[in-house]
Amino acid sequence: MSETLEQQREEGVAVETPSQLPAQSDMWSETDALISEFDQKTATPEPDNATEQGVGENGAVSNDELDNFIASLSAPSADQQRIGQLTGELDGLKAQIRAAEELKAFNEFSDDLQKQLPSWLPEDYARVKLESLAHDPVARLAWDTRNIDPKAAALDLAHVQFALKQLQGNPNADPAKVRELNQLAYQLNVAANSAAILRQARNMILKEANGLKPPIDP
Repeated sequence: MSETLEQQREEGVAVETPSQLPAQSDMWSETDALISEFDQKTATPEPDNATEQGVGENGAVSNDELDNFIASLSAPSADQQRIGQLTGELDGLKAQIRAAEELKAFNEFSDDLQKQLPSWLPEDYARVKLESLAHDPVARLAWDTRNIDPKAAALDLAHVQFALKQLQGNPNADPAKVRELNQLAYQLNVAANSAAILRQARNMILKEANGLKPPIDP
């Protein structure tokens, strides 16, 4: 090593002596600084609030966040909830109006019948007799369908009966479909003859009432 240094001096090459070289502590300080700078540039950044909430670095959304977002879209808004509430209230009012109209029509029918009964019968005789018919499914259906156009009901009945004949001739016909058409045919038949059914019930009450004797012999 000393021979090499002596040769460099003879050749005129500047050779740094140990006193001219940087101190070892300075070299370590520069090395630490370089390592620190490298760590800062290559360190993984801490997750921000968006990442903690389920959003990744690339804007990816977690499954939980996606499910919550879809649920928020499917949930009815305040306006939709209000519309649903108002719709329910309107349907309730329509049902009340319908019930009031039916009760009024029944009272008028009952009062008209009562006027044709013998005077010695109780004032609620016709009402009681008519109310008892509520247990008769045919009479009840005739009352409910009394406002349906009988000609339209008869025309619909003809179409249903034709469809029934075709199904009955098909061995692979769906039994549920056959039952459905039979039920519809029954309802249409009653609707088409509702006036005659109610008239028959009315005449039956009149006949029975007129056959009763007065409670007191004049």
